Amino acid sequence: MFFCGVDYSITSPCLCFYEYQADQEFNLKNCFFHFLTNKQKYNGLFDYRYCGTKIEAYKTQTQRFIQNADWAINKMKEYEALHVALEGYAFGAKGRVFDIAESTGILKFKMFEEKTKWFSVTPTEIKKFATGKGNASKDMMYEVFSEETSTNIADDLSPGIKLGNPVTDIVDSYYLCKYCVDHSFHKKTPVK
Repeated sequence: MFFCGVDYSITSPCLCFYEYQADQEFNLKNCFFHFLTNKQKYNGLFDYRYCGTKIEAYKTQTQRFIQNADWAINKMKEYEALHVALEGYAFGAKGRVFDIAESTGILKFKMFEEKTKWFSVTPTEIKKFATGKGNASKDMMYEVFSEETSTNIADDLSPGIKLGNPVTDIVDSYYLCKYCVDHSFHKKTPVK
């Protein structure tokens, strides 16, 4: 039985799949991460747990949105994800917010077509769930993740590089997936 946390974006969406074991606490060793990237160095399998896929060429933004959603849906089917937690919109966001909404809308439509059970979680809820602070920074999220999992994926994936994608996407998707498992069993959040 797999659960999925989706940190969805246009340029670097990341999915965390957790293989549920009734006799175990949520842990990194049962998580598998898939992310899209436009950087060749991240294309491929880093170990059994982290897999980057190069973004396909596209001619229009709509084609790009559809390709990203198809990739995500195919991964959900591959893992037979039982429930999905999707990060909601950051209402204070700036930049290409309409593009993000259109892209996410296509994913939601495709999940609807596939009858995928999903729910949305605000960025503030995820940050508070992970760190205890709803306004936690990416650095704080990473510090908590590193401490909780006893790993330093930034050094593994991006040695010597400032904290960024795909590392921060992996961290966010991890906590979305953990939230999904917790809330699916405790039925705190309605599933769509």
